[in-house]
Amino acid sequence: MSKTLIYEINTRVWLNALSRHAARPVTLESVPDGVIAGLAALGVTHIWLMGIWVRSSLARKSALRYLDEYKTALPDVSPDDVIGSAYSIGKYEVAPEAGGRAGLAAFREAALRHGMKIILDYVPNHVGLDHPWVTGAADLCVRGTPELLDARPGDFFKSIRPDGSAVITAHGRDPNFPPWNDTAQLNAFSHILRQAAIATLSDIAVQADGVRCDMAMLMLNEVFAKTWAGLVTTPAPGIDFWEEVIPAVRRVNPDFLFIAEVYWNLESKLIEQGFDYAYDKRLYDRLLSEDVAGLKAHLAAAVDYQRHMLRFIENHDEPRAAVDFAAGGGAKQKAAAAVCLTLPGAVLLHDGQLDGRRIKLPVQIGRDPDEPRDPALRAYYVRLLSQIVNKPEACGHWTLLESTGAVLAYVCSTPTEARLVVANITGSSQHSTIRLTEAYGSHPLINVFTNQIFAPFGDRLEVDMPPYTTNIYEVELARPAQPTLANRLVDVARRTARWIKGDGPRG
Repeated sequence: MSKTLIYEINTRVWLNALSRHAARPVTLESVPDGVIAGLAALGVTHIWLMGIWVRSSLARKSALRYLDEYKTALPDVSPDDVIGSAYSIGKYEVAPEAGGRAGLAAFREAALRHGMKIILDYVPNHVGLDHPWVTGAADLCVRGTPELLDARPGDFFKSIRPDGSAVITAHGRDPNFPPWNDTAQLNAFSHILRQAAIATLSDIAVQADGVRCDMAMLMLNEVFAKTWAGLVTTPAPGIDFWEEVIPAVRRVNPDFLFIAEVYWNLESKLIEQGFDYAYDKRLYDRLLSEDVAGLKAHLAAAVDYQRHMLRFIENHDEPRAAVDFAAGGGAKQKAAAAVCLTLPGAVLLHDGQLDGRRIKLPVQIGRDPDEPRDPALRAYYVRLLSQIVNKPEACGHWTLLESTGAVLAYVCSTPTEARLVVANITGSSQHSTIRLTEAYGSHPLINVFTNQIFAPFGDRLEVDMPPYTTNIYEVELARPAQPTLANRLVDVARRTARWIKGDGPRG
């Protein structure tokens, strides 16, 4: 069993960069095979093609008003670079600029040849201002009145239906922030909306292998009712949105992967409702703040829960790791990445993270700036990933070890081998005593990066850890049993019998 390693790509930006490099248009259908093979060589199991869908044309018009703000990320930005938000979806159809449905099919086939699967976006809470659902059935969206539009013009907008009638709709929102003014809020309680969502996701499920669901917790009955109290008159259904939607989609594709972007301590609830993985923002926050006590408490949760976590130190919503984890000359990023990659659960890597890219790109623009690359950082990631990919112990039995002070220690094991991870994620040197069981303490430790061998330490391991250091040790618990003479004679007899019956050669 290999570790789930998801690689997020800003699709339109990525294709733009490949086109510039090739001096010709590149779509999903014409991505060079060597590029795809390079991702597979890292151990990537899933490619997340973020921002692949047709974007709202009205959202693009809205985004053009912020051209000056985009200059922070792209100093020479022009209107041609503004393509609208990836999360204001005009249609759940692959954008023609990316290659359309046929281009996605070709890319998926190419990725599969290299052993990788495809993940796409699904935005359950809202759609673009001009998505067909906005002027569809009344309860598909959260609706307003002309009076509300006049009183709160930032919260509502007006659309004209095909028959010429007007409809007032709320902008999508997270209850803790102002509305997203380039979106329309969907009605999580609506039976019609739920059926439309099932149909949409079922179509995605024949084109891809999974979805990353944006702000998935906003569709929970309890959350939705509080957010839209007084505006939604549709009664709350007896079951939550995801409890109805996920089983229906899995009838189309039983292996379809559901990943939840989720916050507010609602991760376990969404896992219970069928999600395979949930964002582990708490891990990110504690690695960033160097909160070792909080990290130990977080990792003390049940291992089965840990296996459903999606670990990361960078994605398109967060600042680049090369900026926020820059302490210690970048050593902080390396230590944090090593922790993420060696914990139970899945891991998310962001395109550009391995090269030390520093500019966080707005999701409304389709071109990235040229940035210097950090070959030493990439070499570190490549070496780190080589110690994780196709290693049985990386997905084996996981145990958080007792350790004193601000040092984190845990072990992953199979019956024959184990990986001991010892991490100092702080900016100061740390001493710690780590409690080992006899199974681990009675065997030599081999540092996988330096090949240095340490004699058995018994049940206590004393370590002095420099700032921002993660060490990974290999422990050989038992050598594979050598065949006895009797076993070898039995094997010869069996192969001879197969040869006599014509089932195989004699040897």
